[in-house]
Amino acid sequence: MVAKVGGLWDSLLGEKRRFWIFANSDFHSTDGGDFYPGEYTKTYVYAKDRSPRSIIDGMRSGNAFVVHGDLISALDFTASDGKSKATMGGDLMVEKGSTVKVVIRFRSPAVNNNGDKPVVDHVDLIIGDVTGKIYPGDPRYNSDTNETTRVLRRFTGKDWSTDADGFNTIEFEIPNVQKDQYIRLRGTNLGVGVPNETDADGNPLIDDLAANLGLDGTSEAYADLWFYSNPIFITVAK
Repeated sequence: MVAKVGGLWDSLLGEKRRFWIFANSDFHSTDGGDFYPGEYTKTYVYAKDRSPRSIIDGMRSGNAFVVHGDLISALDFTASDGKSKATMGGDLMVEKGSTVKVVIRFRSPAVNNNGDKPVVDHVDLIIGDVTGKIYPGDPRYNSDTNETTRVLRRFTGKDWSTDADGFNTIEFEIPNVQKDQYIRLRGTNLGVGVPNETDADGNPLIDDLAANLGLDGTSEAYADLWFYSNPIFITVAK
């Protein structure tokens, strides 16, 4: 639902439905080889403090991202037109023709729960058009795709700088914005065309392909790491 560019989640975002993503642990028992809650999959939420109310408010805001295998442990993703700034879950209002500056800052931990040093291979900046809500009765209502969604830019290590605190920073400009859009991020430790993992465009392959080959254990999980951000909407003033 989330991994497919232009899939179900993108169809919802294209209607400007504030449908945020979060990761679950899917923990049943240690006997079944499951990961403990938070051991492999994490949701990071920006909140004012650690109180339940603040955490729920942070989740409702959409200012959150999800991670597999501790690929990253921090993410700061913003968009600005020089006058105002929006974070994940936010809406940046701009004048038609504006240039939007995107800043992505992320950091990986020194080691994850498998004892590995996770390394990001690339980060994709994904963009799609926002066309407005579709309601029952409209022929498009049951569509689960957004054909406008695409990878706007793929960033690799040569595209980011790293500071003394280990934060990697990417800056990118979207010029001459003419219509309502949204942007979101995904990143991975995998390259493109990895057998049983990614296709020639770097998209993750369906899990069943690997599972059917018996590639469904701890080592396989920690070899297949991803993170996804919630979107930032860019709205052109009418």
